[in-house]
Amino acid sequence: GNNLILNIDSNLQKILTDALYTKMIETKAPGAAAIVLDAKSGKILSLVSLPNFDNNIFNRNLANETYQELINDKNRPFFNRVISGFYPVGSTIKPFVAAAALAENTIDPNYKIDDTLGYITITNEFNPKITYIFRDWRPQGFVDMRRALAVSANVYFYEIGGGYKNVKGLGIDKIEKYLKLFGFGPPLGIDLPGETGGLVPNPAWKKAVKHENWYTGDTYNVSIGQGDLIITPLQMAAAMAAVANGGTLWRPKLVSKITDFNSNTVAEFKPEIIRTNLIDNDKLQIVREGLRDAVTEGTVYFLKDLPIKVAGKTGTAQVSNTFRKTNAWFTGFAPYDNPEIVLAIVIEGAGEGSTAAVPVAKEVFKWYYNQNYDKLNKQ
Repeated sequence: GNNLILNIDSNLQKILTDALYTKMIETKAPGAAAIVLDAKSGKILSLVSLPNFDNNIFNRNLANETYQELINDKNRPFFNRVISGFYPVGSTIKPFVAAAALAENTIDPNYKIDDTLGYITITNEFNPKITYIFRDWRPQGFVDMRRALAVSANVYFYEIGGGYKNVKGLGIDKIEKYLKLFGFGPPLGIDLPGETGGLVPNPAWKKAVKHENWYTGDTYNVSIGQGDLIITPLQMAAAMAAVANGGTLWRPKLVSKITDFNSNTVAEFKPEIIRTNLIDNDKLQIVREGLRDAVTEGTVYFLKDLPIKVAGKTGTAQVSNTFRKTNAWFTGFAPYDNPEIVLAIVIEGAGEGSTAAVPVAKEVFKWYYNQNYDKLNKQ
């Protein structure tokens, strides 16, 4: 007879569900997931996995036909995509690769890398007649770190991740170290059953699983969120919260407290830090500036007209099935100057992150502004 009190905001939950469902119908997406966190505590304000089902059907005599229909649905309505969905992450991984490069002093953030061709080439070490081309999604000119984040320049992240010519690069070992520091890889320990970890691949994993050696091209792929790197939307939101709040990785929590029938608190679940001081805040500030530039002049320009300053990153992630469209990603936070909410959104097979996921994010940021109108306008 005890009461379970959640951190979920019911109004936000409805807004996010409706916006996500609308975009799924529009893009003919088979599934989607989104989560909103409190950037300063890890409290889960909204968690949506679609398609879903009506819990109330279990309060009455459930027809076997209805149950069979649900469990046999190929789009798996019982599957919680937020905490258990394996997704290639695409360009939303770039802020964390940038943070790693800053932490390791791999590159001066103001140093400009040449992306005028829109690709780089590397030569096969065993046969110089064979060359491999690693492409950007378009030529970007000369870009420094902030600009590379704003326009999502692949070539920049190939170079700071795997190295190229006079840029040494992080290398896969350091990339793995920092991605795991930000919470990618093992489960985060959310207070829900069924959470799964992702995969940050490395040479030992590739040798054991694929029986192949690790190449520079593999490091390039991980550096832009492709290849064998997979994450959950929950991990993305928690990692972006660490960027937003200055370097603290919070354990995501759904439950606030348990009360008895007289509303007396039986148990209270306080915010819990997993790791803190991940990277110096002044270095994370450079990453945040790049994410803000993505809104003012880059791939997230659709959010520029919001009444509050927001920051974020889109992702368009290739999937193993080449006949499907790409997964559309967005992750970001608001307000930019004092982050309070962080969100991560992925829509399966919906195409570009900028056209599919960002409009959903816009509804969340509008909700936040309307909820905090008085406070925001006094600042």
